[in-house]
Amino acid sequence: MLRRRVQKVNGEFVFPSTRQGKNPSNHIVKLNNAHRGAIIRAEVEVFRLYDLRHTFATRAAEAGVDIMTLAALLGHSRIQMVLRYAHPTEEHQICVFRSIVGTHSGSTWAPIPEPSWAVIPVHRGQLFRCQMST
Repeated sequence: MLRRRVQKVNGEFVFPSTRQGKNPSNHIVKLNNAHRGAIIRAEVEVFRLYDLRHTFATRAAEAGVDIMTLAALLGHSRIQMVLRYAHPTEEHQICVFRSIVGTHSGSTWAPIPEPSWAVIPVHRGQLFRCQMST
């Protein structure tokens, strides 16, 4: 969806303002009505727009984006602000822990050949899949 949007854009903003004669050189100032309308049309559970910012930061950090690059992508000048947005999931923490333990020579867990998926038990009987690398 975003790729199609970028291809259609005439100005420097992916989502230019629809005010002032739809001038593509102006950015959107307020998204409340557009966000509310999109939620209604998509028939999804109501969420705050800023939740998407937290999700982006978390997924980028989990994908290995370094903190300085993530700060630039989010438009933050201070690393402390990035830390408020990126929240590594329990699943990600366990995957990282598992990969560290798997590489330890004295470990009872052997490294899993790449690319493989491991099913890792979590508390309360929950299971999840984690792609492992050596």
